[in-house]
Amino acid sequence: QYKAVAEKKAKTELVRKYSDHARGALEIMKAVSDRLPAGVTLSDWRFTREGGVTVRGETDEKDEAYQIKDKLAEMGTEELEDGSRGEPVFKIVDLGSVNFQGGRHKFEITCEYEEPEQ
Repeated sequence: QYKAVAEKKAKTELVRKYSDHARGALEIMKAVSDRLPAGVTLSDWRFTREGGVTVRGETDEKDEAYQIKDKLAEMGTEELEDGSRGEPVFKIVDLGSVNFQGGRHKFEITCEYEEPEQ
């Protein structure tokens, strides 16, 4: 009976995990695109449900790469109906180097859900 209960529990957790669309690819992609400054073009998108998202892109102005990084770091902390603030979606938001190539600033931003174990 223990084995049957453990299997049922594992199936229930799996269904629960995939029924939660808050961290789904489409929801995260929409949330990221809603926060893009006008001059930013994304060229690559890598998503894992457990890990987070890495985006690469380019922009006319270097400051816009920092703006999108800041907006992604604040994602989820908008004011709620009760006046409190939500928890950030990503625990770590890292802007790699910003390189000027071909007349545009190219960047990569890595956003992780959880902090790595120490």
